[in-house]
Amino acid sequence: MAWTPFFRLRRQRAYELRAEPLFQTAPIWRLLRVDSRCRLDLLAEVVVAAFGLSPANHLFVGANGLPSSWSSDGGESAQARLADVLRQPGEVLIYWHGGFGGAPYNLRLERQLPPGEGPLFDCLAGEGAHGAEQGFSLDAVRERLARFDGVPL
Repeated sequence: MAWTPFFRLRRQRAYELRAEPLFQTAPIWRLLRVDSRCRLDLLAEVVVAAFGLSPANHLFVGANGLPSSWSSDGGESAQARLADVLRQPGEVLIYWHGGFGGAPYNLRLERQLPPGEGPLFDCLAGEGAHGAEQGFSLDAVRERLARFDGVPL
């Protein structure tokens, strides 16, 4: 049986993440509620859904405990979880949609929420249209995120 770190055995905590594309002149952002046990490959899909982007390769860089980079191509770091790399409010993870040739997104841990009821993935607020979106609609983003309910973390 594989060894599981103690923090993975703890009850689920929700993270509030502020996600925003870097190098944009207009204010575009989403405040996401994400389960702290979420794998990085699933987190990438959540960000894609939150911004209405098309699927692409993913790359994460610059966070605690994460190798210099993590790619959706797999490998040992493919099972890294959000709680493994973001631990304190203010810490940042950079997500590259489409790899290094694509668009970078800043994912900042705003706060940790106690375990509770409600969806594991939700959009709490946001501003600005992005990707294929014609305009920002909280209901539309929540509808896209609803497909993650029940997905194994």
